[in-house]
Amino acid sequence: MGRKPVYRKEYHDPWAWSLASRGCTDIEIAEAMGVSRKTISEWKYITHADGTRVLSSFGEALANAKEAIDSQVENALFKRACGFSVSEREQYTEDGKRKVRLKERHFPPEVRAAEMWLYNRQSGRWKSPRSTVVNVIAGSITAEAETVIAQIFSQAREESGLIAPAIIDPQIEYTDEDDNGQ
Repeated sequence: MGRKPVYRKEYHDPWAWSLASRGCTDIEIAEAMGVSRKTISEWKYITHADGTRVLSSFGEALANAKEAIDSQVENALFKRACGFSVSEREQYTEDGKRKVRLKERHFPPEVRAAEMWLYNRQSGRWKSPRSTVVNVIAGSITAEAETVIAQIFSQAREESGLIAPAIIDPQIEYTDEDDNGQ
């Protein structure tokens, strides 16, 4: 059994923050520091005499860095969902002289980014239409169960505004794939 790794706040905290702010997972941070994933987990918390566990400075460094990078990704997703414009420098030649002008470039909203945003941020109002899989084998359910399933589909259609099969065909496996197999 090897020696227990020594934690040094002035050394490990900034290193952990740096790795986490670049998107490294705890496992990748452990590998970079030459310790186990369990050691990283132990360094994240301090246990007080009364048994309560709180984040250590190491844990706070990881949490702060991960929160910062998550915010950047969230902001980028929001911009893609709503559309955005940027100013770009365009170089051109006029009368034999090189010139630069600013040009506005627009990126329109992306439906998939908007869906992802709404499914995650307002899941009560926006449910993924791909979240239900029904697999019914012929003869495996009673007529009463088939009626209940039909009622569930009907209610889901009304609540979501999505079109679901009106009749359940026991020979068909209903999956979350659309007509393009996606």
